[in-house]
Amino acid sequence: QQCYYPLFPPAKGAKVDYQHVDMMRMHKRPDVLITPGDLNFFAKKSQDGKSVCVNPGRLSKGISGGTYALVTIHDLKDKIEGVDYERKAEERVRVDIIRI
Repeated sequence: QQCYYPLFPPAKGAKVDYQHVDMMRMHKRPDVLITPGDLNFFAKKSQDGKSVCVNPGRLSKGISGGTYALVTIHDLKDKIEGVDYERKAEERVRVDIIRI
């Protein structure tokens, strides 16, 4: 949907400042999008494999420990036998969700 606002179009009655709506758009697609939230933790690749979305969950949940994400991103280009090629995010990113 390429917008930082969680829902597009926004729900009726939502307080969104439309004077600056262009500032809420993503003009480039991120390799990794980290969106912490109260939903269950996850790490998923996009359908085309060019992006990875991560919800690490909450670091603490009440008096007990929660989860966090350890994200490893490898170089964009690798050389194999002298040939440069770009790898998709799903091939370059590793996400480990760690429970405390």
